[in-house]
Amino acid sequence: MGTWAAYLAFRAPADGRVRFPDHERAAVAVDGWTYLTGEITNYEQFEAALSGIPGPALLSAVCDSDFAGITGYLDGTPRWNAYINHQRAVAELDVPLPESEPAEDEDLLDRIMAWARTAEAPPVDRDRLRKVLATSCVFADDGLLALEQLLGVISPEVRPFGSDQRTDYDIVMITPAGETVPDEAIAEIARAVQGEADSGEPDENGHRIEFFVPKTNAPAVALPAFSATLRRLGISPATMVFWDGDWTPLADLGR
Repeated sequence: MGTWAAYLAFRAPADGRVRFPDHERAAVAVDGWTYLTGEITNYEQFEAALSGIPGPALLSAVCDSDFAGITGYLDGTPRWNAYINHQRAVAELDVPLPESEPAEDEDLLDRIMAWARTAEAPPVDRDRLRKVLATSCVFADDGLLALEQLLGVISPEVRPFGSDQRTDYDIVMITPAGETVPDEAIAEIARAVQGEADSGEPDENGHRIEFFVPKTNAPAVALPAFSATLRRLGISPATMVFWDGDWTPLADLGR
C-alpha cells in the first residue's frame, strides 16, 4: 500500500539546538537543513511548531502515495501551498482547492521562487518548477522528492520512491453514490488486471476501490482488461476511474 506520512524541513539552527528530540531525522537533507519524518498523525504537531521556527520551512504530507500537499513557510507564516497530483487531491479532499493546476498558476510559481531565494537554495529554474508541478506521478512521494530536490532541501542523489520500493501501479475507481461493488466482482476485476484490490467502505460519496497492478502487466494490456471487465459486470458507466493523473468516466475509458 502507499505511504501515509508527514514531513517537516527547516533551516538547522545556527546555535546547534536540537528541535524535536524525539523525532527521526532523515540523513538525506542537504547540509544546513533539518528534515523530520513522522506518521501522518504528526502533521498537526509539526504545523503547530512552525510558529516557533524562524526562517524558511517546508511542511508536507503524503496521503497513501496518491497525492501530496506541500506548504512553504517563512518565519512561521505560510507563503505558498501546492499539491503533487493536484486533480487527485481535488477529488479526494473535503476542502475547497483551486481547480486550475499549480503549474498554470503564475502567482504561485512567483511565490515559490521568492521563498526559495530566502532559503538560500540554488537558483530555481521556472520551467523545471512548472514541469515538477505538472507531472502526474504514480507515487506522489516521487513528485514531492523532485520538488524538494529542486528547492535545495534534499540531496539530488536520493532515488525516487517508485524506483526501488514499489513494483506496482494503481488504478482507482469510485462508483456513484449509493452503488456498491460486491466482493466477488472486486475479486474478478483484480484477476483481470493480475493484481490486488483494496476496497474502502461505501459511503455517501460512493464506493472507492484501488487496484494495485504489477508493472509486468503493462497499462496497454491492463486498462482494456479493466474497463472490459467493469462493463461486463454491469458497473455504472458513471463510475469514475483514476489513471495516470486523470479521472475519466467509465463510459469514456478507452473510447
